[in-house]
Amino acid sequence: LRGFGENGFGRTLVLLDGRRLNRPDMASINWTQLPLEQIDRIEVVRGSSSVLYGDAAVAGVIHIITKKGAVKPSINGSVQFGEDGFHDEKIGLIGSSDRLSYSVNGSNQQTDGWRDRTAFHSYGGGFQLGYDISDSISISGGVSLNNTDYELPGNLTKTELAQDRTQAQPGHSDDESENKYRNANLLLEGSLGRFGDMEVNLVYGDTEIKSDMLSYWPPAQFNVSDFESIGVQPKYVLESNHDLFNNQLVTGVDIYHETLTVKKFSDEARNNKTHDTDLERDTLGWYIRDEIAIGDTFVVSGGARIEEAEIKGKSVTLAGPTVDFDETKKHDGKVFEISATWLPRESMKFYSKFSTVYRYPFVDEQATFYGYGSDTFLTDIDAEKGKSIEAGFTAKPGRDLNVGLSLFQIDMEDEISWNELTFRNENLDDTRHLGLEINLDYELKKILHLNVNYTYQKATFKAGANSGNEVPLVPNHLLNAELDLQLPYNIHFIPSLLYVDKSYLSQDFDNNAERLDSYTVVDLLLSYKKQIGNAKWTFFLGVHNLFDEEYSTFGVDYEQWFMDNVYYPSPGRKFFGGISATF
Repeated sequence: LRGFGENGFGRTLVLLDGRRLNRPDMASINWTQLPLEQIDRIEVVRGSSSVLYGDAAVAGVIHIITKKGAVKPSINGSVQFGEDGFHDEKIGLIGSSDRLSYSVNGSNQQTDGWRDRTAFHSYGGGFQLGYDISDSISISGGVSLNNTDYELPGNLTKTELAQDRTQAQPGHSDDESENKYRNANLLLEGSLGRFGDMEVNLVYGDTEIKSDMLSYWPPAQFNVSDFESIGVQPKYVLESNHDLFNNQLVTGVDIYHETLTVKKFSDEARNNKTHDTDLERDTLGWYIRDEIAIGDTFVVSGGARIEEAEIKGKSVTLAGPTVDFDETKKHDGKVFEISATWLPRESMKFYSKFSTVYRYPFVDEQATFYGYGSDTFLTDIDAEKGKSIEAGFTAKPGRDLNVGLSLFQIDMEDEISWNELTFRNENLDDTRHLGLEINLDYELKKILHLNVNYTYQKATFKAGANSGNEVPLVPNHLLNAELDLQLPYNIHFIPSLLYVDKSYLSQDFDNNAERLDSYTVVDLLLSYKKQIGNAKWTFFLGVHNLFDEEYSTFGVDYEQWFMDNVYYPSPGRKFFGGISATF
């Protein structure tokens, strides 16, 4: 979202029923922990949302909301098979009885991998329970568990890509990881009548990672990492209606205590421990936002957040022993926003918004303790901050057509990026993310549904030695399109297209190396739906990357250090099929 490239997932917040899935370290989202069959809807908020959500909500927010218990219990399940030994099984139960609602899910996914050393296995499950204590008070909560094991194949040079895109990195050691995820949440909601609504969300997460990184030098590392997060989020909402205007006030507090412990060993059996690293991140934030609707045509809003974060770190080399670092760094997150919306008619909306944003460093950006070089706490790494302005409109020019356009500009200070030359993270010079988004949605009598999204974006340095150059790994043009065509006999034909423009390689700040090639990927899905008794069946066949496009989404400019550039190839054409049913 919004022209953030190499570390975009750190600047887009992902929520599952209000629970943050973003971790304080650089590990990306574990999408396999999501119960796909029980997702009700996915809300994507484009642009800054730092006031309501705080850290990481720079480019936008993705909120995944699961289904609540239905009146009649139902069981849903699916089985999917594909090439390279791929199979995926899911099952879920959802329902309610009087004041009690419940859901249970389980999943298993495995593949041998399309490249050498890309085997992957993930399995897990969870449950959610809800109970209406009274007409105005309810409590809900749940637990989810997930185990994920995977291999890492390394990168390839252009010559190696031409020889065989499916090979692992020649001479690359057997890197692999075993991850265990444990999450729990408890939500208490209550209505205070004309005095508003109150909720308190308690969240807990624990992740244990056992990784064998033989490619690290010097020397190979065998690590055991444990991440734990505890959060408390009370929120209050007051709505009031008046003759001339309606008002909604939202205020709340976010409190998080997060820890990461890393134990490094010199042997795979993990008998000889070499390092102990402990990091903590504590955040405390308060926010308030007020929205005033004046009649049916004008809405204004404003809000602010004040937040502090403290990152503590200590690392000890046990031989000696030697304290590598024992440091503390504090960060402030003070932001505000103002916006206005005009609705001249029911089918048209114009809006504008100005806001400030921030992102705290990941703990493994603030400190270096994996891979190359010595363990170091980087007290000179500052939080990212910026200013965001956007404007746009949505309209419905026809009964079946919706269109939207947005213009945005985000000026960032101190974006954080890895420096391959110094083997450490550093704050970059000021950058500007400028862009335009166009969305078109057309539906014809439930026979045809077309959705097209086009984005133009340009991220450039605004100061320093690279002023005027483009930020690496940010393509200028993006195009997504999907068509759902309903054929006779309840058959759906669904082609989709993704186009990504070329971009500069990672570390190519002076823009003088070859670029990542542009690519176009086409997927096809054919499904047949049938009601048999009380069961709804869906049979489907599909193909990913229909035209077997050879492309890479990531690469690094090593030529500036007199080495070959390296790339991480993406999969070619893959066929799959399966069955899903709801009883």
